[in-house]
Amino acid sequence: MATADIVVDENKKEVLIANFENGRVRKAASQELRFGLYRRSSKDNAQLQGHKQLVAETDAMLYLGKNYGESAPKAKGLCRYYVGVLDKKRGKMKICDAEMFNLRPYDNVVEKESTIPSLSNDLSYIEKKDKLTSAFGSSKKRKAMESRLRNKVEAKELEKAMGSAVEMALSQERLNPPSTKDNFSTESSLIPPCNKDAERVEAVYNLHDIISSVELDELTSSAKVFFDSTVTDIRIWKTDKVYPKYIVNHLSSLPLGENERWLKAKCLLYLNYLIHLFNMKVKDLRKKDPLPREWPNRIRKNMSEKFTVKVPTNDGKKITTCIPARLKDKLLCHIFVLALIIDDYSVEVGDLQMDTKVGLQRVQTNFQALGCQIKTQKIPLGDGQQVESRVALLKLPLVFPEMRPKTGKKRK
Repeated sequence: MATADIVVDENKKEVLIANFENGRVRKAASQELRFGLYRRSSKDNAQLQGHKQLVAETDAMLYLGKNYGESAPKAKGLCRYYVGVLDKKRGKMKICDAEMFNLRPYDNVVEKESTIPSLSNDLSYIEKKDKLTSAFGSSKKRKAMESRLRNKVEAKELEKAMGSAVEMALSQERLNPPSTKDNFSTESSLIPPCNKDAERVEAVYNLHDIISSVELDELTSSAKVFFDSTVTDIRIWKTDKVYPKYIVNHLSSLPLGENERWLKAKCLLYLNYLIHLFNMKVKDLRKKDPLPREWPNRIRKNMSEKFTVKVPTNDGKKITTCIPARLKDKLLCHIFVLALIIDDYSVEVGDLQMDTKVGLQRVQTNFQALGCQIKTQKIPLGDGQQVESRVALLKLPLVFPEMRPKTGKKRK
């Protein structure tokens, strides 16, 4: 039987013993383990200076053990551990103090945020449960957890988004009331100036109230493309949808007289600008200069003043452009009045409805607010088939919607 002399280490070196709670480490994998010991600084509270953390890591996993808290060995305060190191050649065994650490798997995601894991234990029950699920849960539970976290909306982001939406809604509400049939009248600022006592239908609306004479002059160079348009040009524009359908269909019937042709070309170009502005998206309006630069400068400025407003953003740092609901109706009324003038006060509303992307009821409401009557006519298609078409007709005497007083609901 071999014997050995026992020698107590005078240097009092400490040996660390690691116990992996999730099972024994395979011999091949033990060669890949890297260890690190972290102690409290000498500047910390005297009660915390004995706190230590032992970290073991591989390329795929991280383990953490503490000599305090819940992960500390249960018998730590009741006994001491010693390790004997045997020197077979000299026949001596050296006795060293030992400290036991229970190593548990640790979340690598958290570790990346700090070189030394946080010593605080302020995680909520849900967060602790998520960590356990991430480390030991089944694939089904992990997918459910990831889906829940992915769909979670942070309170600050939600508050910011709601604040922005409320601010936009309040700004529109302050500027203009909701758009309904009862908001229209001949004195309303929504529709262009209307001469309801006119003796001729041509005198009801004045073209210069829509397009000033100065603006007509500025349109000359831009409208030349319409003035010189050919059958081939119109066919290409129609196929490629370069211009609204109403505009393209009217380009093929421009007058032959020079003055009349110029006037109709300018009116169609201005109408194209109005429809483009009406269809602009909110994200496009938020740009620093939302209206296209190829438009004449005076027209860009006048349209911006008439149909848009400037409001501050939610944080108050920027000014953005928007078109509230009331100005949307005003813009739509100007489109319809200009179309009435172009079509000699009898407009087939189908193309305008498609170009402005609004419902038929809203189209009829706006035309009626302008004093028009909506007629339904049947257009033959051949082979005995017909299609219904609605026409907005402006004729004397003018007929406007009746202003009905608002009444509360009767209680039963």
